[in-house]
Amino acid sequence: MPWALIKNNFKLMFRNKWVIILMLVGPVFVIASLSSAFKAMLTSYTPADTFTAGYSLEAGSSWEGAMASIKEAAKENKIELREFSLDGTSSLKSVEDIFQRKEAAVFVEFNKGSYHIYKQKDMETEAGVMEYFLHQVVQSLKQADAGVGNGNGNGDRNGTSIRTVSLNTVPKPDSTDYYGIIYIVYFSWCSIIIMSPVFSSERKNRIVPRLKASPLSSFSLYLGKVLPCISLTMLLTFSSAALNTLLFGIKWGRLPGTLLVMACSVIAAALFSIFIYYLFGNMAVTVGVIFTLVWVAGFLGGSFETYFYSAVSDRLKELSPLYYINRTLVEYSTMGRSDYGTRCLLYLAVISITAFVGGLLLADGRGRKNQ
Repeated sequence: MPWALIKNNFKLMFRNKWVIILMLVGPVFVIASLSSAFKAMLTSYTPADTFTAGYSLEAGSSWEGAMASIKEAAKENKIELREFSLDGTSSLKSVEDIFQRKEAAVFVEFNKGSYHIYKQKDMETEAGVMEYFLHQVVQSLKQADAGVGNGNGNGDRNGTSIRTVSLNTVPKPDSTDYYGIIYIVYFSWCSIIIMSPVFSSERKNRIVPRLKASPLSSFSLYLGKVLPCISLTMLLTFSSAALNTLLFGIKWGRLPGTLLVMACSVIAAALFSIFIYYLFGNMAVTVGVIFTLVWVAGFLGGSFETYFYSAVSDRLKELSPLYYINRTLVEYSTMGRSDYGTRCLLYLAVISITAFVGGLLLADGRGRKNQ
């Protein structure tokens, strides 16, 4: 093992203090900005407690016969249905009055053959619950009219049994957790800049031809770059994660799985970056190519627009390693598990193995050429 070479490369990387500071604190500013900007969009969904839904019933409406059953079913779903008269006999003249006086969270007009829901801006959850509840009511009443609900087929809705079903939804992270996780990963994939002092020193001082004359093998020379790059990137990534967790209270969920995915992500990012350097042989071009590829992968994988709201097709998303990493880590945070975990690790393993072998072959080829 080329310990002296590894130590010297570490020293070169630590000389570039501004890059190290950027890798540590850069995510802090990005996370703070984006988590604040998208806080409203990613406000975590919380089930509504019992709420009041006002309603008015048109005379002669087909809903009259089933209203007792509807109210009973509503109570089971934490909805209190309260009838209001808007015909001028009370102090409440309109739906706006009801909302302004906070008499009801939503309001439903039951007409002869239809209904209309009035929503409030800050009561989207309650309105959504009411919409789904009434949809289930309509389905039950249709069954009753067909003779399924009460067995007589004559359309009598008295005594109709109305059943509603609760749906389990995937919980969404809040903006701080989402962008806190996403941008620590994103910055780790841009870590090639920490290797710039090493590659610049090699080119300037013609270190590779000199080392080729030593007993060190091409494999040892390659490891002399790979191991410091992986180690320092790992240190900076986990240090940044710890710093941002302290500052923003990021919730990581399933910690063993999270650490494993992040470690494999760092290894894949470092090996891929070194492979790209040996492919082009120029540090400036390498940085440009890496940053472009990471931007595209981030665009597809949810680093800018969240992957669950993105209009990009799933086939395109799944081309991005960042999509698998982001989705796995976010689902670990919100659910403690992820169906994408195994696929994510396999994807990263393929990238790591391919980049390692390809980088080693290119490094050996360039070393022979420079002899």
